[in-house]
Amino acid sequence: MSHHTFADASVTLDRHSEASKAPQPAPIARAPRVAIVHDWLVTYAGAERVLEQMIACFPQADVFSLVDFVEDRKFLHGKRATTSFIQRLPLARKKYRAYLPLMPIAIEQLDLSAYDLVISSSHAVAKGVLTGPDQVHISYVHSPIRYAWDLQHQYLEQSNLTRGLRSAMARAVLHYIRNWDTRTSNAVDHFVANSQFIARRIRKVYHRDSRVIFPPVDVQSFLVREDKEDFYLTASRMVPYKKIDLIVEAFSRMPGKRLVVIGDGPEMKAIRAKAGPNIEILGYQPFAALHDHMRRAKAFVFAAEEDFGIAPVEAQACGTPVIAYGKGGALETVRELGDAHPTGIFFREQSVPSIVAAVREFEGNAGRFSALDCRLNAERFSIATFRERFMAFVEQVMPGATSPIEDTPSASGTGGTSPVSTAGSVRVLALDQSGGLDEAEVSLLDVASHMKESVEVVLFDDGPFRLALEEAGVAVDVLDAPVLNGASERKRPPKARTLSGIASLVRETVKRARHVDVIYANTPRTMLVGALAGMVARRPVVWHLRQSVGADPLGRAQRLALKWCARVALDRAIADSAASKHAFEAFTKAPRLRIDVVDEEPRAVRGAEAAKSQAGSPRKRIESVSAILAQAAMRGAR
Repeated sequence: MSHHTFADASVTLDRHSEASKAPQPAPIARAPRVAIVHDWLVTYAGAERVLEQMIACFPQADVFSLVDFVEDRKFLHGKRATTSFIQRLPLARKKYRAYLPLMPIAIEQLDLSAYDLVISSSHAVAKGVLTGPDQVHISYVHSPIRYAWDLQHQYLEQSNLTRGLRSAMARAVLHYIRNWDTRTSNAVDHFVANSQFIARRIRKVYHRDSRVIFPPVDVQSFLVREDKEDFYLTASRMVPYKKIDLIVEAFSRMPGKRLVVIGDGPEMKAIRAKAGPNIEILGYQPFAALHDHMRRAKAFVFAAEEDFGIAPVEAQACGTPVIAYGKGGALETVRELGDAHPTGIFFREQSVPSIVAAVREFEGNAGRFSALDCRLNAERFSIATFRERFMAFVEQVMPGATSPIEDTPSASGTGGTSPVSTAGSVRVLALDQSGGLDEAEVSLLDVASHMKESVEVVLFDDGPFRLALEEAGVAVDVLDAPVLNGASERKRPPKARTLSGIASLVRETVKRARHVDVIYANTPRTMLVGALAGMVARRPVVWHLRQSVGADPLGRAQRLALKWCARVALDRAIADSAASKHAFEAFTKAPRLRIDVVDEEPRAVRGAEAAKSQAGSPRKRIESVSAILAQAAMRGAR
């Protein structure tokens, strides 16, 4: 059995899993109180992507962390973490790692006694929170504390702590951390590992079994390109363990092969010194540039030993094969030549000759690699897959924990009518401005996938959202709307051109609206177009509003247009929370407009057939939105 087949099988086989051995708690009669514990909140990296999806799975959860200094809070869904005393210590914002000796006692001071379910997202000490016998503690482990266990000597060497008094003190602290880490593992009810590699570490360090659930990768934000250009790519922060210097030195010995390097970091100067004329070092680049290079590169070169490794999956999502160091998480994300559908080549040593040999092997087998195979392999690690597997595991170890909350305010708008029976025959024209895949687009993707036999989606910009809709079998069309897409920028186009562009969009929308029962606008600017088209075509319009519209970076004229639409042109609105509803009511002062609250967050998918048919979509929310669209359509027909 190949390594990737074993990894896939381990996710689904329960017979030897920790969950099947543990006593199963009785189903709970109410929605559980959930706490999510993270080590520290200072940036948005791989562990924080997992945290983001955990919060999406349990939007009612409270978040705890040693410190919370993160500035861009979008991934936290607006939540503030309850922090430890380290938050208030001197220089904690920049020197929080220096308080490592205090972290065990700090994490133990977080009071979680009021919660039924505790989920820790741990690569350091988060799993050490104190829980009681009636609480279920699930620990998603990114890695046991690396610098305290198998990477201790590497850590001491890189920190210049190999000799002297400071070295002795550091070794004593790490010894204490190891003892504490082992002891606290006994208080975890269920371990989840982010790869088979980490599962083996957990077994080695804690003597516990774990379930493997791969972390989420936003593969939908990457587009496939089949025609590749004649250059190789590597992209990473330039720190020692990433081994970018080895890749650069290897390509310097192959002057006929071009390498592009994206990234910045403390090793930049040393890496530039090793670069030959065939190597282009671009430094830090925004996502658009990284995405463009990943799509065009003939292969992505990856030399680090990672616990999982997101970059190789992102490259494969672009249809780009990978040349990777054959150790760690890459063995589970890249399919080598022995596979029927290979997506990359492995080199077995972190050395220049090994990388050179792997590149030559890749070029000798270039015809074996398919962009489609790479993309399909990357899809195994999608956000939807993570949510589905994680929620299914939580439901297995704590029955009832993922059940929808039955007193959702949206229930008041359904009138007891079965959403499936009423929505099935309703023809919907859905409008969205974005080509990207933010939360609003993921929500619309779920609804459109559920109603794909009777929905048409019109986008005002092209991008990964269109590709995702097409892959889901949803009818989609893209209208060119550069004026509307740039409407919020500081340099706005002339008013005449803006009005002309909106008029053109309204005309095109009216043509499509005449063949549907209801218009469903998913963003503020598409709501304006949809409302005008609805008045001309005499079709009801439902707008899905999110967060506080008053805080949206819209111009004065657009805010006035929103108020006018709410008072005159909209038939119904859907809010993602009670706070959004109240904010919009205060903003528009439109008492005639009915606003239903539908929880925007995902729920568990139950059963193999449901998982297969809906791919992890939050069913209750989808059905609530479908029911509201059906009711609006019937009201419009009367």
